[in-house]
This record gives sequence, structure tokens and C-alpha cells, in this order.
Amino acid sequence: MSEVSVDSRAMFRPWFWILFVALLVLAGFVFGPFIQAILWPAVLAVLLKGSFERIRARFERSNWGFKLGKADFKIATAAPTLASLFVVLALVFVVLGPLTMVGIYAVQEGQQVIADINNEAGAEKNTLENVAHELERRLQPTLQRMNIQNVDIAGYIKDNGRAFAQNAAKPVAAFFGKFIFAVVIAMMSLVTLFYMLRDGEKLKEPALGILPLMRSEGELILNRLNRTIIQVARAVVAVAFIQGLLAGTVFALMGIKGALLLGIGTFICATIPLLGCPIVYIPLAISLVLQGDYGRGIGVILFGLVVLSNLDNLLRPFFIEAEMPPIGLFFALIGGVVFFGPLGVMLGPMLLSVLMSIGEIIRARRAGEEVPEVDPVPELPERA
Repeated sequence: MSEVSVDSRAMFRPWFWILFVALLVLAGFVFGPFIQAILWPAVLAVLLKGSFERIRARFERSNWGFKLGKADFKIATAAPTLASLFVVLALVFVVLGPLTMVGIYAVQEGQQVIADINNEAGAEKNTLENVAHELERRLQPTLQRMNIQNVDIAGYIKDNGRAFAQNAAKPVAAFFGKFIFAVVIAMMSLVTLFYMLRDGEKLKEPALGILPLMRSEGELILNRLNRTIIQVARAVVAVAFIQGLLAGTVFALMGIKGALLLGIGTFICATIPLLGCPIVYIPLAISLVLQGDYGRGIGVILFGLVVLSNLDNLLRPFFIEAEMPPIGLFFALIGGVVFFGPLGVMLGPMLLSVLMSIGEIIRARRAGEEVPEVDPVPELPERA
């Protein structure tokens, strides 16, 4: 049988690049809506790889097993699958557990406030009108200072209740649609994270084979991306801790009740790109203003907007110990968030890392040198 020879140059003729670009465009349309369900699990897989490896090693050393029909099932044989499942479930418990408790607490508090308002107003009016009357009462001092008279929110709602409900139906439906989509993306992300943890090592060789680079150059890019993801995650946690500590301290100095819990809440929300510090200080400021405490309410909103919301962009570059200039990281973080949303916190520095790695590859090729080796995980400082 005669061997079929393949002309490698034929693979890269113009028709090949046209087909390649067309496939990339189609892939963008197919995977674009689910990009967060792909990139976030990839980032989390890098961050949780160490925990996964330790848990997998424990399962592999286990001699425990059981009989399933006529077959003997050993824990060690399913170590990667069990370790990946354990890490995903632990992540769900650690992240969704506190958020669920906070959400339940907020709903209960809101229901109690509405119940108190209805009890004070009586049963002759509906809940929406009662809330409107209470809002008018609390805003009355501010409206008088602004020389605003004859504001009747409850009357407007009563006279235009049906139109108000119809106008509010569309935004509410859109909100629930986005919420359901977010839940679906979260579930897809967990499934993707499971497979990335379990089969991540199997994907490395195909990725290096696809890149039009030498193996050492491809490993340089992948290892730099690994380092960048870990350093950015550490920076996010470090800056969130500073934000939470500062928020709790300032709120305590302002005499706000529950300053410690508010500081802890600020820390937790600041570590989650989809939430951030505003989820804490904006409701707090609104609550203070509605209670007639205008000085502290305005103080909280100014402190949040001017200080808390800008600390992350200012401090994160100094906590990222990577081979990137702080000014470059500064614009990468801001530009990443502007163009990619919350995902840009990671994507911006990652793109900068890839660009700098490519620049180093070009420099090494021109000088006829080998690209330097980079450890995939940042080295920890040695203990004395």
C-alpha cells in the first residue's frame, strides 16, 4: 500500500484561512452567549487546582470500596471524578451558602417592615399605597427644605395604579428573564468546572499542539497566564479585605449600628465581581436618608463612591506580583471591566500577560535565544 504524502503548504493556502476565519465567526455566535460559563470555570479551575490535587491524592491512597453487583468498586479508581465533585460541591456551599442566608434575611426584614407599615396604616388601603404614605412622611422634611409642595405619591399610585402596574410589568419580566438566564449560566459553569478540574491536564497537550509556536514558547504563555490568574485572585481578596476593614471602621466611627457586619458584608461582596461594594453602601445610605438621617446618609454615599469604589482599581496593581508594569495593570483592569464587564477583572490582565509573553518570544527569536522558563505557580517566600 502506497503512503499518501501531505503537502504541509497546501494546508495554509488562502482557502484554508477563509474557512478558518468563517469557523471562528460561527464559533463566536454559538459560544458567545455562554462565554462566562466557559471563562469563569477556566479561571476557577486554575485557582482550585491545588485543592483538587490534594483531595485527589487522598482518594487515591484510600483502600475503601464496596461491591456493586458482581463488580468491585474502589474509591482510588474514581479519584479524579470524586475529587472534582467534592471541590465543586464545596465551592457551592462556601459561595452560595452565605449569599442565600443574606438573601433570606433581607427578604424577612423587608416583609417585617411592610407588615409594620400596614399595621400602622390600617386595612383600608392596599400595601403599595401604605408604603407610598410612609415614603411621603419620611421624605417630607427634605421636600420642605427644597420648597417642594403638594407631593402626593399615594394619590398618584391610586389614580394611576393600573397604568403603573402595566408599565412595571415589562421591567419586572425582563429582570426575571435575566435572573433565570444567570441561574442557567451558573449551573452550566459548575458543570464546566467539574470537567475542567477532572480533565484539565488532558487539554494541555492539544492546546500546545494547536498553537503555532514551539512547545517552550507555548508553555511560557500558559504558565504566565496561570501566574496572572493566581496573582489577580490574591489581589482581589487582599483589596476586598482592605475595603471591608475600612468600611467597618468608618461606619463604626459614624455611629452606624452593625458596623462589624457591614464591614464583613463589604469584604464578601467586594470579592464577587457581580456584586461589589455598592451592594452594601447604597442600600445603607438610602435607609439612613429615609430615616431622616441625611448627614450620615450623604456621608455614606460619598465615602462609598469616592473611596470604596475606587480602591480596587488603585490598589490591585500593587498586589499583583507579576512581570507587568503597574501602570499597564492599572489600565488593563479598568479597560477590562469597561469592555468585558465583571469578567474583565481577569481578562484584562490576562490579555496584557499574553501580549507581553508574545513580545518576549519575538525578542528571544531575534536574539537567537531560548525563551526563559516560567514556573506555572508563583513561588512562595521561604520561611526563615
